Amino acid sequence: MKKIFGIFVCMLMSLSAVAVTAEQPEKSTMTPTTQLMTEVNISIANFSFIPSNVTIAVNTVVTWTNLALEPHDVVSDTGVFHSPILTTGQKFSFNFTTGGTYPYHCGIHPFMHGVIIVIGGGNLPPNKPTIGGSNSGKIGVVLNYTAATTDPEGDMIQYFFDWGDGTNTGWTPAVASGTISHQSHLWSTKGTYTLSVKARDTLHAESPTATLNVKMPVDISYSFSSGHMIFLWLYNVFLHFFPQFREFILV
Repeated sequence: MKKIFGIFVCMLMSLSAVAVTAEQPEKSTMTPTTQLMTEVNISIANFSFIPSNVTIAVNTVVTWTNLALEPHDVVSDTGVFHSPILTTGQKFSFNFTTGGTYPYHCGIHPFMHGVIIVIGGGNLPPNKPTIGGSNSGKIGVVLNYTAATTDPEGDMIQYFFDWGDGTNTGWTPAVASGTISHQSHLWSTKGTYTLSVKARDTLHAESPTATLNVKMPVDISYSFSSGHMIFLWLYNVFLHFFPQFREFILV
């Protein structure tokens, strides 16, 4: 009987040990969560940025170190940052506090490119557009213009052309980031007009406004085309004051 009781007690102790083992916190066997990096290093060597494509979180400091014998610099394509010229061993750091995509290059060697993708920080508006087209023309003659920009997050973009004469295009249909928008316009009266263009993304965040002054001088051929009215008026005034010349002119 004692033997049976001893076996029973051993079985209970074994079950208790299994239960305790099963109740151990699972986190003791899990891999710790990777923490967001607050500093990233990029090397400049062999005429390359290494790595050339980096994704980071907002408020991360990126440090570029020139390991090459040649001088290099780090220049944002959109003007966000610009390092001094870095000789061998010199460093340049920049803290990315706003989400978006930041392409950059070496100003000394423009074929060297890299990009920093910053996650977080909310939606960013498109960059300021670039306007293409003539800054002067003739009254009544159609002129062609273009606008282009990019969105930091790669969102679709709409453009708004204000011709400066009380008319505009309204928001154009959305196009891919970086796509050129083509628009045409004619001015009907002389003067200098300020053409302005802005862009917005799919969340309606608007870019800074780009402007171009367009001059519309008097077009003599246009002004005199309707029966040469001014010439005829001068002709009649001349004959009125000098009637003696009438017979010579009419001969």
